[in-house]
Amino acid sequence: MKQEIKTTKAKKHLGQNFLINPTIIENIIQGSKLNSTDQVVEIGPGTGNLTRAIHKVTKNYLGIEADKSLTNTLRDFKVLYEDILKFDYSKFPNKYKVIANIPYYITSPIINYFLKKNPGKKPNSLTLMVQKEVADKILDTKKLSILAIQVQAFGKVSRICNVPKTDFDPIPKVDSSLIYIEVYDKPVIESDPTKFFKCMNILFAQKRKTIKNNLKPFQKTINLEDKRLIPFLSRRAESLSLSELDQLCYTLNI
Repeated sequence: MKQEIKTTKAKKHLGQNFLINPTIIENIIQGSKLNSTDQVVEIGPGTGNLTRAIHKVTKNYLGIEADKSLTNTLRDFKVLYEDILKFDYSKFPNKYKVIANIPYYITSPIINYFLKKNPGKKPNSLTLMVQKEVADKILDTKKLSILAIQVQAFGKVSRICNVPKTDFDPIPKVDSSLIYIEVYDKPVIESDPTKFFKCMNILFAQKRKTIKNNLKPFQKTINLEDKRLIPFLSRRAESLSLSELDQLCYTLNI
């Protein structure tokens, strides 16, 4: 039986675009690798189209929704009407999977919230709908960006499928991709994560500059003649692998 798709007038200031293609909803369920014992945290349940599909697999569910006008629409589900970026971590289950069709302008903050800032209650996985261009950037291992590093340091990322803009109501300006992040038990970097990302912000401050030029403001505390740094100085940060960036950061100890 084909799933009934519900929609309502989207609120532009909340960046709402409701998913209306049942096939993609099923792709999300399959791609999330859900089973009946999984605890699911859904960010932005909206009109409940994906929510109903999740409940067919598991009833262990918590929705976080910013739009309080959807209270009646979502009355059959356990939903807290809060801003996810201000949400109290302690309210999460000990083990859970995140599924989110989120406003694209908070993609990076959402990733940071769950992978970097969430102390001790990181999810087992995240299944996220993001702009296709952003997914391409996150998945790129040859030309790294800060966003790609933020994901790849904490989890194994893959693309489930691409999603055309016509699968949403209202239709956004860009196509999307559905990505799956399997979160590691611990980051794959040896450096302290706080120091590592402070270092990344310095190295990527001006992407077209070499590492040496980005480090010049710190030359009073960094010995740029250090032999361990020499192989890196003429390169741009985006050309280094994650392990090379980790090695460089560990050497710099900024």
